[in-house]
Amino acid sequence: MSKLTEKQRRFADEYIITKRIEAVKKLIKIYESVTDWHSMIDDSLTDECLDVIGSVDASKFQKVAAKTIMSMKYGRAKTNDIIESFAVVKNRNDGLVSRWKKKVFKRDNYKCQMCGSDKDIQAHHISHWSDDPVNRININNGITLCHVCHSEQHPEMAIGLFDKRGDYSE
Repeated sequence: MSKLTEKQRRFADEYIITKRIEAVKKLIKIYESVTDWHSMIDDSLTDECLDVIGSVDASKFQKVAAKTIMSMKYGRAKTNDIIESFAVVKNRNDGLVSRWKKKVFKRDNYKCQMCGSDKDIQAHHISHWSDDPVNRININNGITLCHVCHSEQHPEMAIGLFDKRGDYSE
């Protein structure tokens, strides 16, 4: 029997974790009908989940699994409240990124902080997403920019990348 390559092992791990997450989500629907089902998740498991969510080294699949377990225990909104100050997100589609973006917009009164426009605003990471994983959802690492001013912050990227996309944040 031959050994798996690193890429094959990573794919297998991600596949298994993805299937487990799907199974957990099905269990959530079943357990929702049981009174006090969330008490079945003990504090040691939630502590482990918090460690995974705050880790730079955990994969996005491990983070999703940990967040799912936390959501089973506390509900989605309370889980996000608990973890948003220290979570390290790896996926731009994570709900915490959307919360971050909304908070940046609200703080900046829904206007570009460079030119004052309120058209096609976008949340920009002051310390770039790829360079600073720890501060990806830190509100102090965000600023509201219109698509024109946002593109000026990224001269290395293709012209027009930020045009009227409104949901892109870097």
